[in-house]
Amino acid sequence: MKISGPFHKPAESISRGLVYWPIASLAYASVPFIFHLSWRGSLFICLLILWRVYLEFRRLNLPSSWITAPLVIPFLAILLAEHHTIFGEEAGTLFLIGLLSIRLLELHTVRDYMITCITCYFLVVVSLLFAQGIIMSVYLFTAILLVTVSLIHLHMGSNLRASFRPALRLGMKIVVPALPLALFAFVFFPRFQGKLTLEYHSIKIGVQDSLEAGNIAQMKKDNRLAFRVEFANDQCPVSGELYWRCFVLNTTDGWRWWNGSKNRQMTGFKERPGLKYTQNITLTPQVQRWMVALDYPITIPTGALMCEGQILKNNLYGASKRQYTVVSQPEQRPQDLSPETQRRCLMLPRTLSPLVKRLVGRWKTKQKPPEALATEALRFFRDHQFIYTLDPEPVEGQDALVDFLFRQRAGFCEHYATAFAILMRTAGVPARIVTGYMGGEYNPYGRFYAIRQDHAHAWCEIWIQNKGWVRMDPTAVLAVKNPTPKALLHAAQQGMSVEGQASSLPSPRPSLWRQPAWWTKLSRAPRLWWELAEIQWNRWVVGYDRHSQEKLFKHLGMTQFRWLAVLAAALGGTAVSGALAAAWLKRQGKKADHLRRSYETFCSNLAAAGVKRKKWEGPCDFTRRAALAFPLQAEQIRRIGLQYTRLCYGTSPTEKALVKELTARIKKLGIPKAPVN
Repeated sequence: MKISGPFHKPAESISRGLVYWPIASLAYASVPFIFHLSWRGSLFICLLILWRVYLEFRRLNLPSSWITAPLVIPFLAILLAEHHTIFGEEAGTLFLIGLLSIRLLELHTVRDYMITCITCYFLVVVSLLFAQGIIMSVYLFTAILLVTVSLIHLHMGSNLRASFRPALRLGMKIVVPALPLALFAFVFFPRFQGKLTLEYHSIKIGVQDSLEAGNIAQMKKDNRLAFRVEFANDQCPVSGELYWRCFVLNTTDGWRWWNGSKNRQMTGFKERPGLKYTQNITLTPQVQRWMVALDYPITIPTGALMCEGQILKNNLYGASKRQYTVVSQPEQRPQDLSPETQRRCLMLPRTLSPLVKRLVGRWKTKQKPPEALATEALRFFRDHQFIYTLDPEPVEGQDALVDFLFRQRAGFCEHYATAFAILMRTAGVPARIVTGYMGGEYNPYGRFYAIRQDHAHAWCEIWIQNKGWVRMDPTAVLAVKNPTPKALLHAAQQGMSVEGQASSLPSPRPSLWRQPAWWTKLSRAPRLWWELAEIQWNRWVVGYDRHSQEKLFKHLGMTQFRWLAVLAAALGGTAVSGALAAAWLKRQGKKADHLRRSYETFCSNLAAAGVKRKKWEGPCDFTRRAALAFPLQAEQIRRIGLQYTRLCYGTSPTEKALVKELTARIKKLGIPKAPVN
């Protein structure tokens, strides 16, 4: 039954040419989510959008609700199969975009058009939950501009070619003046520290809290940024000592490692002589709640805990971006060796091969200190021509260690760390594995180190009486050219230069293609400049919190202030900005009034000559009728009507030159006292 009556207004349909604009707005606003959503959901959404474009292009009828409504069922099936819920950042965003895509198949009224565009504004805000970089910010600005232009097109008509430039120009006049107001609100509006945390389930950056075959190798193929480090006063260690510890693993089943002890909290350390390195670290969102620090941290950042093994745990922000300062001292080795820790660090796999026991037994013919036993293990790797590769043959199961030591003899850092730790435990030396990062790329323009996923590394620590836990990196000895016991032990403890690491390690096969040196040198400078821009963006925009705001206010001379006063100032600034915007709009309105007054003068002149404009008559109809009444002035009247229509409806009425030209034409128009019958 149709509803009728004086209060019922039927839905106003839109022309076919306008439908492309909300489709383009939704597609453009959904692009940032493609990299975070499941491929099945993204494919489903893309097919729906292409279907709607096809219907519009072929001018076919829209499907009925009997067809569009059942589409929700397979969409929900995909959503629940991937995320098991419709709530959360990823699932909720996919649910919203999917419903909007289905709604596109029914879009044919002005109300549908406006709902789609307004929801696209909301999608732009949601995009900031996934990325907040420079490129994303510029992209979202263009998305806001596109949605605004789409709304302008709704009021300008369907002639795409004739109205695109005016709509774009008007959209820029709306969006660009809002940027200073947004900047003012961003800087001065009070930053309240809340307890809202966002869990990024799709984050895959960071070291895992366990070590299995292939974990480090997968990270080596990923060059995304893990964190950045700035050293205070440019005082930093040599590149070979850049070991960034993250996890300490003391329990194993032979090939998999994890931390089996409770994370006992540590408090402070006694001051020791030696160099100290102060690091300002900016973490990207991590998959774990642990924080990195240079060997060995002696201070605890705000909101963090220091656990056994001198590893830092993020106690506040979960997976969010974090900036903190920590002080490290290479001489401050971990000294913790409780009975529980010693038991776990001597634990051997149940199925340890007799070949491994006989190998270690030859080293223990005499009572040797731990350093000598470690040197024997390192010499075994060096003398038996072990090679470094990220693509070794799979070695798993109970015989994995035997296959690596006596048959394959090829692997990467986690293979060597696992083998070395078990060999040391077999020899009666407590040993454990540390995972984190090694090295980093120095940026001379910003004076910071960029540590990426492909800098991930695993090494060992052995317990030596009166020294504590001493670092041993068995991978580093593969590049030693003079394999003396002293050189091997020094390489394992001090590492090697980052620059020479990749080229010095023996490889089973040479690279098939290498970038030319000139291209590497040419592309390095722009990349480093871009990284500097990103770190400044993260520091002053993404990381702009209450503490940063207080520092800025103090720098501006506002040493004593209250948040209520700051809030009042922010609201006052917003009111002033609004008043300036209102004054500008009023000025623009006066310019539009000048156009209207010129047209009223034109209509009054024609009315005095006997042709009066009727109330329902538009400029096109009126000038057409007036041209018939005055044949001698018909061409001039038509031009005046056409120019007024273009100024009033096709372009902005604030173009002074065109308005003045129209006024001059109206004054020059000679109309007789009475029309010709």
